[in-house]
Amino acid sequence: LEGKSKIQIAEEFGVSRFKVARVLETALERDLVRIEIRVPAELDAERSDALRARYGLRHAVVVESPAEEQEDAPDPENLGEVAADLLGELVAEGDVLGLAWGRSTIHMAAALDRLPPCTVVQLTGVYDAGTAERGSVEAVRRAAQVSGGEAHPIYAPMLLPDPATAAALREQTGIARAFEYFDKV
Repeated sequence: LEGKSKIQIAEEFGVSRFKVARVLETALERDLVRIEIRVPAELDAERSDALRARYGLRHAVVVESPAEEQEDAPDPENLGEVAADLLGELVAEGDVLGLAWGRSTIHMAAALDRLPPCTVVQLTGVYDAGTAERGSVEAVRRAAQVSGGEAHPIYAPMLLPDPATAAALREQTGIARAFEYFDKV
């Protein structure tokens, strides 16, 4: 079916979607087709279920990691792809998605190919000027671009030398706007 909806199949063959549904139902009953949901090899479904149950989580995904050397561990690109797939399933239209900084987050944003319309807010500041284009600011922009929603990056550090500097930055329009979304994430 190549991921096509019943409506798309109906249009392609010039029949009603109800006819498509009946044909699919008959094919299933006669074992002509089989619907199979496979867990990608890098996901550990058993540990994911155990983690969910242990901590009462709605969603948890454990990515397999070889027991041998650390250099054999899953790379950030792989973790990012898994995270991008999961976000594509979990985020709903109108949600507020909060992103922090990290290599896997950056790779997740690069791997995103679908997100419903949502607001994307940065949860951590910029660590230094050199990380803005490859850090959480870029991840926020990329996720918002894919979703077609608003982006609210924070172009400032979150760790500051004194309370006065923190207060002054919180009054900046862009930063204040991003902070307004924190309780909606």
